[in-house]
Amino acid sequence: MNILMLSIDRTSFDSGSHLRERLVEYARLGDHLHVVVAVPTRQRTSQTMGTRCTIYPTSRRSKFRAFIESYRTAAHIVKSNPSSFIVITQEEFTGIIGYLLKKRFHVRWQAQIHTDIGSPFYELVFLKNRIRANIAKQILRSADCIRAVSNRVRNNIQRYVPHVPFGVLPIYVDVDRYRMPRKTNSRHSIKLLVIARLTKEKNVGLILKAFADLLKDYKDLSLCVVGDGPFRKKLKKLSRKLGIAKYVHFEGAVDDIRPFLKDADIFVQTSWYEGYGMALVEAMAAGLPVVSTDVGNVGEICKDGISCFAVPVGEKNPLVHALSRLIADDKLREQMGKEARKATTFLLSREEYYREYARLISLCTHEQ
Repeated sequence: MNILMLSIDRTSFDSGSHLRERLVEYARLGDHLHVVVAVPTRQRTSQTMGTRCTIYPTSRRSKFRAFIESYRTAAHIVKSNPSSFIVITQEEFTGIIGYLLKKRFHVRWQAQIHTDIGSPFYELVFLKNRIRANIAKQILRSADCIRAVSNRVRNNIQRYVPHVPFGVLPIYVDVDRYRMPRKTNSRHSIKLLVIARLTKEKNVGLILKAFADLLKDYKDLSLCVVGDGPFRKKLKKLSRKLGIAKYVHFEGAVDDIRPFLKDADIFVQTSWYEGYGMALVEAMAAGLPVVSTDVGNVGEICKDGISCFAVPVGEKNPLVHALSRLIADDKLREQMGKEARKATTFLLSREEYYREYARLISLCTHEQ
């Protein structure tokens, strides 16, 4: 079986990237792995890794041109022997290509859903999300199988495509990498940590507003925001407007988040929606207590009142209340951090993850 993967991750071409490491493993699951990067890149020629993986670039000019070239490249790859291929797509943009290949060549297609497109908040955050969600719900009816990254994502989308086989496989996280000794808190201050791309759907402004309220009762607090994105200037402006700028540290994007996890006391996630929540899992593996909006894998790996506090999406007062409980109680932070770390011990190992990945491919090919 040959695998054709449609990707929007430009790090496919970056030597030493985590994605490249995963592609090597994915290539072992079939005869050959073809990866078409369906977004503009600077790469001009295809790359090969060993004898079983080829990565193809597309146009540098525009997303539309990249989409057209991606479809043409993918069609050229599968047309000689469609029955020997399975096409894997990762969201609705590449899903359209998978749908077109399915209709034209009757190739088998696995649609991977990494975002909670069935969440009611998904369509509220961006107007374009309503269009994207409607497109996804229509084209997914033609998929041979669907892989969701959490039970929440599956449950929210399955009602639109009840006849399509579904599998749930979370994104693999090497949790051992984050299981470091906790730093002894010799200081009196409490450090809150946010790790997120600074975009609208991450709703980091909510934690800034909650943090401003917390400072009225707790003076020895700080907030560290790790990540970058188009909302960074807007969020820094908001922190100044709220009068909390000297307590908030915007660190930008970093290559290694472990020093920040080690130095923090509480991890906070305030997203409108999540597909899975890798940063949350990494924080739990590091032994941090978590306060998160009820999104992604909250309720699955992260149990409310045990390993985290789950709060309603978009609401400030419950967020302030949950954070206050952890800030005021050293023992509660320690106990919840231990439970968070313990919860990550039940996640799939690398070997188990790739075995399950292969099983879900067989779900599409009807070879179980």
